[in-house]
Amino acid sequence: MKKITLGIAAILAAFTMNAQTILNADKGVPFTNENNTSTAAAPNVATNPSPSDGETGVYIQHTFSTNSNGQTVTTRVVQLSWDAPTSGDAPAAYEIIFNGASLGDLGPASGETTPPTEVGITGTDITLGATVTWSVIPKNADGSATGSQTWSFTIVEEANINEAPNAVNSALTPVDEATDVEINDDGSITFAFFAAETGAPAIDYDVFFGTDPNNLTNRGTLNSLIGSIPVDASTTYYWYIVAKNGAGSAPASPTWSFTTAQDMSVEDFKNESLSHFVANGILTIDAEQQIEQVELYSILGQRVASQQEVNNKKTTMNVSSLQSGIYLAKVHAKGKTKTFKFVKK
Repeated sequence: MKKITLGIAAILAAFTMNAQTILNADKGVPFTNENNTSTAAAPNVATNPSPSDGETGVYIQHTFSTNSNGQTVTTRVVQLSWDAPTSGDAPAAYEIIFNGASLGDLGPASGETTPPTEVGITGTDITLGATVTWSVIPKNADGSATGSQTWSFTIVEEANINEAPNAVNSALTPVDEATDVEINDDGSITFAFFAAETGAPAIDYDVFFGTDPNNLTNRGTLNSLIGSIPVDASTTYYWYIVAKNGAGSAPASPTWSFTTAQDMSVEDFKNESLSHFVANGILTIDAEQQIEQVELYSILGQRVASQQEVNNKKTTMNVSSLQSGIYLAKVHAKGKTKTFKFVKK
């Protein structure tokens, strides 16, 4: 059995483990080139783009991303690929140009020596019916390829989608058969799932949910991969997703289950006062109960710091070395946990 205890951090940690190489065209965050191999000449050009130059009706899919506030959101992604140069010196990285803007250099993944020849692109330009341009410029220590072409393609319009989407087949959170799933302060749980990676685009998703696996009811339609739904404590729930578009509905996803955490009394840590503030790079946490442990997580679900055996009602942590952004603190006290967000400026 699997235990879920971290809310949105668990969502993003799970997403990170399943993530492909994706560039956000709105952010243009460069990739790090880890290949420092000495060469004698700049590489030749990349070829054979996919989607092909001038292609129309290109499919895009839903995926996860983070917005400027560090929140997890659903966005669209288009997959691009190309062939590496077949002659000349090897490239150490590829500069990705999308709609005229450089998204940075796509270098080898950690432990690899050659850069990948495919990437997913997200951003506000990835919408149904949009025409976009892109190019790939191979690079190495001696320079960049000359003569790289600019390609274009047009994403399928919603009205022209003529086949139903493929089925959703993987729950992100709660994971199947999870236990002790924490209930949000508003009495709901947050759920998320992965869209199909291939096939026609889904437009929205019907959510079937209930306590009887043989009689689940449609609880509404989402145009996102993330939702929330009211639940009771200490209860086992079942759910599945049906992806849809104008051409029809996909087969139902597998039916997943989870069990919510037990109800908490007024003496539990969740309902007791806990305050925090950040000043001059120091996170201060003050609780009514003796704090046992504090863990800090990035918005991608990666643990970035921890403090063990606090054994005090008040503690401080130096967060000055953390990059600016939104983080989650998980505080353990009296055998219970409390998770809150804070902003490191």
